[in-house]
Amino acid sequence: MKRYLLIAAAVVLAYLVYQAVLWYARRRPSDEEASRAKSMAPIIGALAGLLALMAGLFMLETGAGTPDGQYKPAQLIDGKIQPGNFDNN
Repeated sequence: MKRYLLIAAAVVLAYLVYQAVLWYARRRPSDEEASRAKSMAPIIGALAGLLALMAGLFMLETGAGTPDGQYKPAQLIDGKIQPGNFDNN
């Protein structure tokens, strides 16, 4: 679920940055800088979304378990189910 929220947040951020660049370009008088900002708005928005996605994925992986951990499956002991867990060596 976290990854879907992360992807949605990156898409929303990209859209917001895109809209902010267009808003900035509309406020400027019609000069070369405003024209350049309008043409670069999709690229800037996409880069902001990509950077947000990469940062979020990095943050998701830093809290992950160790690669050498082993999973102990659930067991039935004395008629009760003991949940499975990861055993870090």
